Amino acid sequence: MKIAFWGTPNFAVPSLEALYKSENDIVCVITQPDKRRGRRNSQIESPIKKKAIELSIPIITSQSIKNDIRARNKILKYKPDIFIVVAYGQILPNSLLTIPILGSWNSHASLLPKWRGAAPIQWSILNGDEQTGVGIMQMEEGLDTGPVLIEEKVTIGLNDNYLSVSEKLSHISAKLLLETIEIIKKSRYSNTKTNLSLLKLTCQKDKIGKITYARQIEKKDLNINFNSNCIDIHKKVMALYPNSYIIYKGKVLKLESTEPLAEKYSLEITPEAKSILDNKIKYKNILPGTVIEIVKDIGIIVQCMDYPILIKKAKLEGKKSNFGKSLIQQLSIIKGYRF
Repeated sequence: MKIAFWGTPNFAVPSLEALYKSENDIVCVITQPDKRRGRRNSQIESPIKKKAIELSIPIITSQSIKNDIRARNKILKYKPDIFIVVAYGQILPNSLLTIPILGSWNSHASLLPKWRGAAPIQWSILNGDEQTGVGIMQMEEGLDTGPVLIEEKVTIGLNDNYLSVSEKLSHISAKLLLETIEIIKKSRYSNTKTNLSLLKLTCQKDKIGKITYARQIEKKDLNINFNSNCIDIHKKVMALYPNSYIIYKGKVLKLESTEPLAEKYSLEITPEAKSILDNKIKYKNILPGTVIEIVKDIGIIVQCMDYPILIKKAKLEGKKSNFGKSLIQQLSIIKGYRF
């Protein structure tokens, strides 16, 4: 089977690798153009472009695939049987989706119809979802509206962050895409309509769950306000890892690892945080944002609107990430300081 693979971030790399190692032929990779980043404003290739170069797969890029006739003609030249799309980053128009005889298929990192859109992993964690997953759907021109072929669920733990959940889901995506290819092959297609009628797709309107949208994360979302519940702050740190931040002495301090110190989460938190809870830290009548304890070798405890939160790992602007004793020494922070 000749595959045109569409993808851009690290999340898509395991899927590309798995399909490359299969008996199928990846005829081309379509990814986002290089972006200028960093102090030197140097051009950075997407993770998928880097992997495609490593695997010697032809690469196509486009600033706006919807209006790019040149890119479309390049794709047509490779005569793909199927499109596989994993976090490409642009909406494909119907004029492209109808090119492959076996259809266009998207691996989406949520349990559709929940969290359609650009940032499903982040919003699953922010929302406190107990589960998320990956669904393989037949693509339509709408935003993640197509019928679902197969899906797999995973549990989100209290201390799962964007990186850990993304890693789990990226490997599930790779596995499900290989299964998808086999299902399509066994369907004994003769044309697109015949093929799709044999696949027993599930329309999203027939699935349990309310339609929700995972909008793109914006800069304003990254700021932490301690006048919030400790679990909401913790979820924000986990979901937006490693970019949520507070301001400390005029500098950005990115929070990379926290734990809520509330009895109702005591079954899920780590032993070190549990030991702090067992010491019955007094937190009533203390203003949110106040450093109420500095725990040697563990971290900094800050009062939130309800319960305290333990800051275990953070990165001060211009410095490397630090945790525990090193973090405390780097910040030279004292008990009673208020963020």
